[in-house]
Amino acid sequence: MKKWLLYLIVITVVILFSIPYILIPSELKISSLTKTERNITGTFRSLSKTGDWSKWWPGGEGKIMPFCTDFSECKFIFNGYKYVITGKYYNALTITISKENQDYESRIDLNSLNGDSTYIHWAYSFQTSMNPFVRIKSYREATRQKANMDSILLHLKKFLDVTKNVYGQNILLTMSKDTTLIVINLKTPSYPTTEDIYRSIRSLRDYASANNAKENNFPMLLPNKNNPGAYETFVALSINKELAGKGNIVQRRYVPWKDLMVEVKGGDSSIRRARADLNNYILDNQLQVKSKTFESLVTDRSIEKDSSKWITRLICSIP
Repeated sequence: MKKWLLYLIVITVVILFSIPYILIPSELKISSLTKTERNITGTFRSLSKTGDWSKWWPGGEGKIMPFCTDFSECKFIFNGYKYVITGKYYNALTITISKENQDYESRIDLNSLNGDSTYIHWAYSFQTSMNPFVRIKSYREATRQKANMDSILLHLKKFLDVTKNVYGQNILLTMSKDTTLIVINLKTPSYPTTEDIYRSIRSLRDYASANNAKENNFPMLLPNKNNPGAYETFVALSINKELAGKGNIVQRRYVPWKDLMVEVKGGDSSIRRARADLNNYILDNQLQVKSKTFESLVTDRSIEKDSSKWITRLICSIP
């Protein structure tokens, strides 16, 4: 009887010790996957701006040097783990995950889906120990790591899905209502002054009023630098009927298209930055444009002298 009991104990111990080897593989592979409604170029540009990670990184236990620019300085903490960005590659980043002097080398890869959305795949693997107790501990560790990675990618997805977070601007799709314009081609040796612009606007308004035409929208401005010392700026008004034109005032037709529109508060530096952001959006989404980006002058700059209070809409047409 005692022998059978001993055999039963031995068999039970063997089975218990075998379970970790049966259920837990020798190599643990941890991965997390999410999808963002952002094209791969915009996703990678945003992910590459390591100084912006603090805008979406989950709170956890805080961050280390969140406004870093050098990869070796970009360290973030979440649930007791430290994440260090160690490299940037084509549509990929490498990240070292550390805890208690144990490092895990992981990689984030981006894969385009239909050109307008992106899969974000974060993964790494490591060998487990032959010691069954250590193997079980490693499995628990991998489970915690998986949960952390899922949470981090969820925060990233929510950030990327908002256009303003990626491009710095709210970019809206609207439909143009302007069809008939009266235009002055303003030529100046340097960028036109506010006085130059509103002198032309007053001329357009006077001409429209004299011919019983009403404005449909805010004044439009399209500055062009042809060469050093020569600016050619189109100043226009959208009106409700066709006019023949007079002197330096000419009529132009504006074919209604879908418009991309960005509303900007501030002066010339804010407008230039918004132009660059809008251009990135157009390039990333491989959009064809039907018109150059013009400025719609919401604020009357001849009255409001403080440029920080100016409201300007940047508009360009797309098919």
